Amino acid sequence: MKALFRVSILCMLLFLLTGCELLDQSMNIVTDNEDLKRPVLENIPIEGTWELIEITPLLEVNADILSKYQLGEQFYISPEFVKIHDNISWHPSFKSRYVNRLDFVKSKVNISDEDASTITGEGTVYTITDGQIFRQDIMKITEDQIGFIFDNILFSLQKTEDTVAEEVIDQYLSTRGTGENSIEEVVKSTEDVAVILGIRSSRKDTNGNAFNIYKTIFVREPQDNQPVVFSIRNLLLPRNNGFWMVGTEHLLEEDFTRDVFFAYPIAGGTRENSRYTIGSKNNYSILFLGKNHVSIEQYDYLSSEKSFAIYDLDKLIDGTKMTIADIAGEAGIEVYQNDTLKIIGTTPSEESLQDLFDTTNLGVRRTNGRWVFRSNISIVDRSNLIQREYTLDMLPIIDILPAESLTIPWDDIKTKVPSAIDAYMSPSGDILIVQAGTELLFYSVRGGIIQNSAPLSIQIAETDRIVMAEWTTGNQAMTWQEMVMKLDRIPVETTR
Repeated sequence: MKALFRVSILCMLLFLLTGCELLDQSMNIVTDNEDLKRPVLENIPIEGTWELIEITPLLEVNADILSKYQLGEQFYISPEFVKIHDNISWHPSFKSRYVNRLDFVKSKVNISDEDASTITGEGTVYTITDGQIFRQDIMKITEDQIGFIFDNILFSLQKTEDTVAEEVIDQYLSTRGTGENSIEEVVKSTEDVAVILGIRSSRKDTNGNAFNIYKTIFVREPQDNQPVVFSIRNLLLPRNNGFWMVGTEHLLEEDFTRDVFFAYPIAGGTRENSRYTIGSKNNYSILFLGKNHVSIEQYDYLSSEKSFAIYDLDKLIDGTKMTIADIAGEAGIEVYQNDTLKIIGTTPSEESLQDLFDTTNLGVRRTNGRWVFRSNISIVDRSNLIQREYTLDMLPIIDILPAESLTIPWDDIKTKVPSAIDAYMSPSGDILIVQAGTELLFYSVRGGIIQNSAPLSIQIAETDRIVMAEWTTGNQAMTWQEMVMKLDRIPVETTR
């Protein structure tokens, strides 16, 4: 019976995912060489009034949770107002991304490998967010049917109207800020918020060779209390399957210097039995660490050349670099080839193209408060080796880049803090972290306005860089703190 139930669920899920359409033709793609943005929709393909027609648990779900949802419930999606269950947004923005269906489903629900084997291909997911705590991914099946996953449940909706009636919006507008589930009340009721920041610091060994060390800064802000700040060595990464420890070790051997990259789950793991290590006569710099991927810049001491690599954390044991096709599909390959040819300024012969393109030479780097894809190419000019690094304006088909919550324009941040080189915002939109000079400045944000003074400052080195930022709220914030307190902590200097 359970097997039959699982098969029926997977058939429904497979139908839902294989029905996803390609990117809507009305989409306006806004890109900049130094500030890659996801497509922002000029009109909304999923606008309308929707009725809940089917509720399908993907895992075993408590009866109390199921009882909260009723067939026939109305959902509303419009440019100025969105209501999904009891969650309401008054300032929604709509974006879309082309995703690997299996990676997307696994990011939402922990299905088994057996169940996952039937989910293949790619499709489009529309994301609704407002820079606060409201966020929902919607899959468009047909013009009149959409679906989404929430509480380990698949909800299927049927369109009943192409728009949301003005009287419906007026009805909810009249109770805005007073209803128990309005966005303002949800923000106020959040118990606390916590962030884990991964920091890369540059050093030089006794031979004058550069290398990096890493540390984690944990900040928890309990409601109506002073922030709690801790720091530990290496990068503490909260993943869906538990906490991992990630970093590099710099080794001085008799005739050469090398770095070793390591990553392992803390539960039952150590650096010695790391899931994966890489080491050679290279300097490794971690540029980006996400829940499922790591981006590394490699510097070869012998050739003085730099290159990029991205690895899947769950496949580290294979030691295989991900390719541009793995991350952005054939469209990504085309972007890479075109952008590379623009950099060199000439069209090489067919014979030399094979040597020119390296589709594993791809990285993720922070630029102007955004994560962007980067590559580079070596050019010999008058016997001198010149390396040119450039941004690739491509959209991933897998869930690799974190959802950007920085809703304040970069120019506004620079106006407020002229020395800013990076910034991160909490998913609730009320905390802004700005890296400037030798400080991490924590600002409060109210109504989209950065407040005058930073109530918390954490001292760092001017050359330090943030390579990871993970946020959580509520009870999970204390769970993260308990994990940090189990580890050996290092001093951290703060000003409050």
